[in-house]
Amino acid sequence: MPARFTLEVWILLCINYPLFAGQTAQKPLETAPLKIVHGWEFYWGDLPGYSVSNSLFDPTPEVSGWKPLVLDGNPPWGERQTVIWYRLTLPAGVWKHPSLYFDTEIATGSTFYIDGKPFYTSPLTYTGSWHIVPLPENFAGKTVYIRVQSYRIFVGIYGWVWIGSEGTFWASVVNSDIVKFSLAIVSIALGIFAGILQLIFRKREGFSYAAFGAFAVCAGYYIFSKSDLRMQVVMDQGVWSYIELLTLNLIPPTITLAFYYTFISKNNIFVLRLAQVLFVAAAAFVGLDLAGIIPLIHLLLTVQVMIMIGGVYLIALAVRYMIDGDVDARIYAAGFGFMILFGIYNVLSALEILPGNKSTVHYGMFFFLLSFVVIFIRRFLSINQKISAYNSELEKQVTSRTAELNDLNRTLLTHTESILREIQMAKRVQEHILPDLQRMPKRPELGFGSRYEAMESVGGDLYDVIRVGKNGYGFLIADVSGHGVAAALITAMVKVDFNTHSRWGVSPSDTIHDVNKDLYEFIGDLEYFLTAYYCILNLETEEFQYSSAGHHPAILLRRSTGESFVLNTPGTIIGSFEDFEWKTESMKLVAGDRILLYTDGIVEARNEAKKLWGYDSLMASAKRHAKLEITLFVDAISEDISRFCGKQPRDDDRALLCVDYIPHEDPAIVMKKS
Repeated sequence: MPARFTLEVWILLCINYPLFAGQTAQKPLETAPLKIVHGWEFYWGDLPGYSVSNSLFDPTPEVSGWKPLVLDGNPPWGERQTVIWYRLTLPAGVWKHPSLYFDTEIATGSTFYIDGKPFYTSPLTYTGSWHIVPLPENFAGKTVYIRVQSYRIFVGIYGWVWIGSEGTFWASVVNSDIVKFSLAIVSIALGIFAGILQLIFRKREGFSYAAFGAFAVCAGYYIFSKSDLRMQVVMDQGVWSYIELLTLNLIPPTITLAFYYTFISKNNIFVLRLAQVLFVAAAAFVGLDLAGIIPLIHLLLTVQVMIMIGGVYLIALAVRYMIDGDVDARIYAAGFGFMILFGIYNVLSALEILPGNKSTVHYGMFFFLLSFVVIFIRRFLSINQKISAYNSELEKQVTSRTAELNDLNRTLLTHTESILREIQMAKRVQEHILPDLQRMPKRPELGFGSRYEAMESVGGDLYDVIRVGKNGYGFLIADVSGHGVAAALITAMVKVDFNTHSRWGVSPSDTIHDVNKDLYEFIGDLEYFLTAYYCILNLETEEFQYSSAGHHPAILLRRSTGESFVLNTPGTIIGSFEDFEWKTESMKLVAGDRILLYTDGIVEARNEAKKLWGYDSLMASAKRHAKLEITLFVDAISEDISRFCGKQPRDDDRALLCVDYIPHEDPAIVMKKS
């Protein structure tokens, strides 16, 4: 089995090898980029065969005056003019998309020629520190001419030049600038993230995230403005120069404001005032530039002085906070120190005192940003630890309180059951206090109808029929303020008091006066009171006396004639004043008269639209059902109220007491339901 497997592998390799070999042979190896140092020549001024009008020239006739040049080298400054020509015979090589890569600035509008024809002109808006010029495919062995025109001091090519693949050069550009580009993107992303945090935690953290976010965005744009890749975003160096100056102008106030809110617990108001002054200065500088008075570039030295003064003051404060043991101040000082060190290194390398990359400010600025990030992370972790500790303690308290509440709940349930039993007992007592039809007096001259609906289990409305002497009867309806058990207890007292003081020959107003004396002594200081309507009918004389103590008037329906009367007297409530005189009025009743007494829960009943049923509706209902037998009459009025209220729950007790005067059995008066 292994021998057979080996044989099959060899057969497959033998069959496919020519294919692989052919593919490999068909794909030529790409030549590595070549640095072109020698072979350059330069010529000051325009060539004799050059035509300014059509940008063409004839390279065929040899022109004297060409001089050799070795890059990286400079043409003699003493001979400089505004125009310089370069020429170079291009070497052969295998490159995909062959290009010339200039590791230097190319003047805007520089033109490249082969065979006297232009094949590339540098963009008018591009003055970056590198340039890629694509070559024609048949470039090998041909001479490229470059015309450079500039009115600057340095006219020409001042850097290295390579020839190779365009993709290789782009990779070189990206690799050389990717760190700076990445730091810029990360800084801007941190600023945006800080802005989002500011919206989330604006009440708890003040403006600390907003201040840091503003600084991070300014720092990010400043770093990006120093990156060569910026030209791939906006091909205008003037825009990036302005962004560089603008962000550099805004960095001092944003750093100061971020410092103030980071250490806001120190309550150093001078730092806030300094940030405000720096913001005003930055706005003034931008305003002067926009107005065309002083360009921002001319204010660069002032901005740098502001950065230096503000930086020295803030680092001094941070050192003082460090001495006080503030860990965040140590982190801040470390980040600030890194930024200063990279700045010093940048200056020394620019002066060639130290070797290395001359552009390192972005590293220091990013380290400084990271110091703020570390501070915020520490604070988040500290807050999370406090929240965890608080949650743990809260869970313990909740467990403890839950056990306590369970105990209290069991106790409360026990008491509630006891109270409910007592309320049920009070309800049964009140039901016995309010006479039903079976316990009404049995007199042929009188007919009774009643209805009582309490808002709660027990209520504060009361009606009663009281025997007064041999042939007198008192009719009482009363309404105690409030609801519930307390009101029910007072109704019991009222019932007893009216029964006690109702005597033959005593008017309703005098009875009310006596009851008021008793109740004032008991409830005068308890903020309870009651309204009452009390009337007495003398069956011997048919005299009907009535008196109102702040209660709704009675309604008299004279069914024999269809008339109706409102019976009312002036008078105040019972139980609030120690001494008051009520009035008694009287009239003669005739056979068939019907008296209707009611409490305010009847006329003040509301529907779902909060509209009152009202006195007029009661009078209309009473007249409409006046011919019904008295119990059916009361039921009909109750049904009218229920129909009006709909699903609206009751907000007060309701009581009705109706009395018919029937001195003899007259079919025209005693009506039955048809």
